[in-house]
Amino acid sequence: MLSPIAKARTFKHWAAILFFVAPLVVLYFLSNHFYDPCAHRFAPSEPAVSTGDEPHYLIIISSILRDGDLSVGNNYESARLGGGDAGEAYKGFNLDHHTLIRDTRTGQGLLWNQIFVWGTRVECDPGDLSCVGYLRVSQEFPDYTPTSPAYKELGAQELERQRALSKTNRPQRDTKRAFGPKPTRPKPPQQ
Repeated sequence: MLSPIAKARTFKHWAAILFFVAPLVVLYFLSNHFYDPCAHRFAPSEPAVSTGDEPHYLIIISSILRDGDLSVGNNYESARLGGGDAGEAYKGFNLDHHTLIRDTRTGQGLLWNQIFVWGTRVECDPGDLSCVGYLRVSQEFPDYTPTSPAYKELGAQELERQRALSKTNRPQRDTKRAFGPKPTRPKPPQQ
């Protein structure tokens, strides 16, 4: 019979442990380092979001919580002027608008990037609240500005529609039915 020390020395699952631990070590290393192609080496870094939709999510949340509406034009404007609507990292940054612009007269809609060019910035005076900050390539929706009263009203109407929809009685939202006791089902017939 082998002693406990001898049993520990004859442990046969080292390969399995190595197979499990090695990828964890590699993932941890890659989450805290980035490859610098100029220096041909890995350099330590803090995890961060450099691009993405997160600032736009913050814009929407800010519009709902602070303004009580879905008109996000003024919130993009606030971020451009140094407000915290898009988060600390994007104060004073001119974000492209992830929005659908709807013509208040005809109801026709286009994506923001079909009217403005994201990469071509236009300087705005700090007091000019009608400035979008990007070059306009389409003459459609000429009355669109981030602070246009017609567009604010459209956002308010949509928010009211969404609130009314959330208060309707729909079976899929019935908590008592979903989580309560279930009725007994009849047993299937025996053959």
